[in-house]
Amino acid sequence: MRVFGDTFATASSLPIKVSLLLLPLLLSCAADAPLDWGETLQAASDCTGRDSHLCELDRSVLRDASHEQAFTICFVNDGYEDIEPYHDDVDEYIEGLVGNAEGFVAMAPELFSFVRVDLVSDTAQTNDDDRYDTALGSHLRDDILLCSVPVIGADARRVALARQSCGSADAIVVVAKDSEGRALAEGSVVLISSEDDWKVLQHELGHALFGLDDEYTEFEWCSERAPSDPYEMLPKPNVDFAQTPKWRFIVDSFELGGGHWLCLGHPTSTCAMLDSSETSFCPVCQAHIQEALDGKKCSPDTYAPRMIWVSTTPRTSGANRFLDVFVAAHDETDLGDYRFLIDGEIVHEGTPKEASWGTAAPGA
Repeated sequence: MRVFGDTFATASSLPIKVSLLLLPLLLSCAADAPLDWGETLQAASDCTGRDSHLCELDRSVLRDASHEQAFTICFVNDGYEDIEPYHDDVDEYIEGLVGNAEGFVAMAPELFSFVRVDLVSDTAQTNDDDRYDTALGSHLRDDILLCSVPVIGADARRVALARQSCGSADAIVVVAKDSEGRALAEGSVVLISSEDDWKVLQHELGHALFGLDDEYTEFEWCSERAPSDPYEMLPKPNVDFAQTPKWRFIVDSFELGGGHWLCLGHPTSTCAMLDSSETSFCPVCQAHIQEALDGKKCSPDTYAPRMIWVSTTPRTSGANRFLDVFVAAHDETDLGDYRFLIDGEIVHEGTPKEASWGTAAPGA
């Protein structure tokens, strides 16, 4: 890939020394699926017990992508006593995702496959406390409330068994029939109600496939649990601290209230990650998604890595004046090469993952 940095500094009267620490998140051409849903999903492989039937479910490929490194999204159902309404629901989800000209599928149609796994439940009771009256144990979780609404839960072990019928899938979408809970993405697993439309699913897949954060503004306070370490925030694509946000090379705007915390912020006031009724992503989320798609295709991109200022220190040495700048950057893939521009002029370019360089001239 090819990365072009933006203008870090505008101190044209001072020589500038820039030290860079690159922190790439490796995403190879044969990238693995996102992290599983906790240790339960990784460990659940016993197909000999009472739930062994979950390991051999009917599987249908509904859309087969042309690219060998395509994302595979697998639908699994729970609480459906009749399979036909489930088929109709999945068809509507896929039709919405594929037909959205502003969505991630439209950005690279060749990179998205959809698979459906069929499962019949004895009852449609997805809103009670009984974890065994539906095939995957859908219920309302009382340990997580979002704006007083419980989120959807399911039995992680049984979801893991059903996942085996999906094959090698990047995201699992559990559709709980008529659930009154709020949709949730945990790792690569999305739990969604059949009452939710494709736009809600697009939002949740933004989490599961691309690691995007919520940009909700409905929380008007900031907890002590909110992150405070710039390095912790650096890999997060669309949430940042108020000072010099890392996406400033894409947009200049900054809205408080991102990532559930009022002290954090997000790029714009319109985005599918802020409002699940929106059909489009903000420019920052689009850039991140595009980087992930280019990584899948092993194609170079021209997006600068996300970057934070770590320190800026003026100093003098004899008649010379310097400004030492230390920045940290994060990219989705290995950097093929990079170049740095200051006031529009290339001051350094190369291939190492760490670099330090500078210029010296009589101070003015």
